[in-house]
Amino acid sequence: MLEVRVLGGPALRIDGRDLPFPAGRPGRLLVSLLLARGRVVPTGQLYEDVWPDSEPGDPRAALHTTVARLRRSLGAYGSAVQRSGAGYRLDAGSLDADTFTALATDHAHESADTRRTRLETALALWQGGPWGEFAADLAFADTQRLTALHTTLREDYAETLLGTGQVRATTDLLRTLVAEQPLRERRVELLLLALERVGATEEALACYATYRERLADEQGLDPAPHLRDLHTRILRREHTRNPTVRAPTVGELFGRDTHLSVIDQHRWVTVVGPGGVGKTSAAAATATRRAHWWADLAEVATPEAVWHNVIDAVGAQTVPGGDLEPALRHRFSHLEGVLVLDNCEHVPVAAARIARLALAVSADLRVLATSRRRMGLPEEQVFALPPLRLPSVDDDESPAVALFRARAEAVCPDFRADPDAIARLVRRLDGLPLAIELAAGRMGTMTLADLDRRPGPRLDLLRSAAPFGARRQHTLTATITWSYDLLDPDEARALRWIAVFTGRFDLPAAEALLGARAADLVSRLVENSLLTWTGTGLYRLLDTVRDFARGHTDADELDRIRRAHARWVAEQTALADAGMHGPDEKRWATIQDALAREAAAVATWALPVADPVLIDIVVAVRHWAYLRLRPDILRWACELHSAHPADSALSSAAATYSWLVGDHDRAHRYGRAAVEQAEPGTRAEWVALDILSDELLTAGDFGAAAAMATRAHAQARARDDLTATAMSTVSLALAVIYAGQDPTALLARAHDEAARANNPTCYAWLAYTEGEAYAQIDDEKATAALESAAALASTVGNRIVAGVSRTAAASLHARSATPDLTTITEAVDALKFWAGSGNDQLLRTCLRNLIPLFHHLALPALAVELSATAHTHLAAGAEATRLTAILTTTESLLTAQQRSQAHTRGAHHTPDTAAHLALTTLTRIASDLTPEK
Repeated sequence: MLEVRVLGGPALRIDGRDLPFPAGRPGRLLVSLLLARGRVVPTGQLYEDVWPDSEPGDPRAALHTTVARLRRSLGAYGSAVQRSGAGYRLDAGSLDADTFTALATDHAHESADTRRTRLETALALWQGGPWGEFAADLAFADTQRLTALHTTLREDYAETLLGTGQVRATTDLLRTLVAEQPLRERRVELLLLALERVGATEEALACYATYRERLADEQGLDPAPHLRDLHTRILRREHTRNPTVRAPTVGELFGRDTHLSVIDQHRWVTVVGPGGVGKTSAAAATATRRAHWWADLAEVATPEAVWHNVIDAVGAQTVPGGDLEPALRHRFSHLEGVLVLDNCEHVPVAAARIARLALAVSADLRVLATSRRRMGLPEEQVFALPPLRLPSVDDDESPAVALFRARAEAVCPDFRADPDAIARLVRRLDGLPLAIELAAGRMGTMTLADLDRRPGPRLDLLRSAAPFGARRQHTLTATITWSYDLLDPDEARALRWIAVFTGRFDLPAAEALLGARAADLVSRLVENSLLTWTGTGLYRLLDTVRDFARGHTDADELDRIRRAHARWVAEQTALADAGMHGPDEKRWATIQDALAREAAAVATWALPVADPVLIDIVVAVRHWAYLRLRPDILRWACELHSAHPADSALSSAAATYSWLVGDHDRAHRYGRAAVEQAEPGTRAEWVALDILSDELLTAGDFGAAAAMATRAHAQARARDDLTATAMSTVSLALAVIYAGQDPTALLARAHDEAARANNPTCYAWLAYTEGEAYAQIDDEKATAALESAAALASTVGNRIVAGVSRTAAASLHARSATPDLTTITEAVDALKFWAGSGNDQLLRTCLRNLIPLFHHLALPALAVELSATAHTHLAAGAEATRLTAILTTTESLLTAQQRSQAHTRGAHHTPDTAAHLALTTLTRIASDLTPEK
């Protein structure tokens, strides 16, 4: 994309790279074309613009040369400089000055909040005077136009802030504007209004006097009649201490109707929540339903200042040096409506005292407070305002998405974006309205893709374009800092330490890092709205807060945090691994699911340095990763192995990874090494024997596989490991079945052992093994056993047994000479399950098992092609016999050239591309067989 910036001096940005603006004549040519805004500039005009002092001897040749130089400087966008008729035009790119102009244009019926956002975005584009060196000649008129627009825009923004109740911030802005142009009438009027509203009557009168004197001295004029009238009202104190300071105007709220109705039910409600969740907006929307008085306490720092702020808000009359409480008590007694105390978290004691006074004096007065923590008094009803509801699979227009769209369209009327990209972004922003609004405000200067491709919430990008306004909301970082600064040192340290967790965590997890005071510290962080209690025994840290806390941790502390976290992960994964081998497998597997994210966080720093703590973790998650088909995690074992080659458990994990991805040579080497390295009689030895048995089974060496399984069985029995004993018998039975022998006695033994172990995965493997046994003699019983295996496996999230059972069932039905729609649908489901799983080993097995189906579908070339990808030469036993017979028949239907071409294509396929080809074919056939409704 070609972007041209001229606000602050001309510069180019091409496809995300900043480049200097072309110098000399190519630069003047580009300015002339830009000023035309896509229109054709006649060659005569270009001669004058590019050579203002003297025309070259051969103008046409000189212009052609200059055009060529400009095109080269624009790189891939050189073709945007187009010859058209009797001149040239620029047919591409965006100009920040045009975006600025569009944003500065008033829009009908927009809310004050939307108008403020639009103006803030426009002002953020202004980086200084436009057009740089070209401002005095070529771009003189455009420079004057843009400068005048910027002047008006700043005044529009000040007026908008004043209208939304941000009086103190507006006053600072207007003082600056008047100092720059002291005789500009609109600025003076707005400053007088702002000063009068904050009670700075003397300053307002002095400001007017200064303006009147300078106007008379320099222009010989008197102030306009409406200014003189305003001065008179201020002089007579007709506007003293505005008795109805109103809630700031807010735009449309999304997804807050239920929350507002709850807030509106009590006499004193404190709305609490993390920074940026929208407490002020919710309070404003509630307060405006009736008469109200608004006291923003964000900028006050002392109890006395709190009292003065509330006195100003409600218009109480005081005398210099007088007692403040009686004055406020008297004023409260005459009020009926809502007193809003906004941003109380840093002055809770003074705010609570005023709230109690208001309720005690007037039965018709209610109190609505906003804070990041409760005040802790009995009369107070606390409402924790949650983030906006995030999009679900069936809900593209959640409140979070709707808010983003509305704010993005306010700053970029032509905004269009992929709904999935918006959903991803608002999820990363935790549904926080402030974060969403700040991100949406960026749509005037960058694309959603620019934000979406950046990792994490990127707090540095989430900043407001507003040069003035509440400083704590200029950036999301500033908002969180406001809360962080209220913490004591122990609380701040606790936040930094628990930020190491990547997901939800419970109190014991916090205790592992924070020690005996964890319960107290965690509770205090919840009270400060920096941590969320889910109500289910778990705590949740918003991603935005987590990123902030990590950014405030120095290197030494970070190392200590990481190591404490890693030790906890190692301990917990070991416990979960042991639990997964018992009756309560489902619960422990779910725990291991959550721990996998924590393990991945440890791997980010431990893997590059081969830290031994990661060995303990990868060994503990090996079994879970195998059942869940997670070779991405088991890959760590291979990366660690070179630094720790003599660790038997690590070798076993590396063997499991290699087996999953179909690298049999490495799987065999790692498996042999694991057996040799293991200490006899330990669980590590059993794991090594079991893995090597699986590898030998896959390689078709059924005798060796049976020998390993027999050794594993004896070893497990000696250790009284019930599940390992049963699983060894199951492995032995599979080897016997594939060797074409009778498994009846072994299956009976396996049933007895599985009953003692009572482990769901053990039962699932046994049912699968029975299905393989029946597949040789009884299709109906085989199907029932395989369906039982898949169902049992699914109850504990065992994807490998569910997958191989599905593949075996599809293979069983694929042997049918008359495949029907059900058979084809089963095959499609099996392929979809394994395709993209990362398990090349079992995807190839799936393809191999479906070759009979393609044979019966009269697709001989495809059957031969898939056989080359599926490595049918690895089949053994009864499977090998069946495949050999089918492929012999299938190949006989092809010419020698067709057979050769099919083999060549198949050899070049990856398992995934072959699966895609098979899926496409079967899906088309299924569609043809599906009856029309």
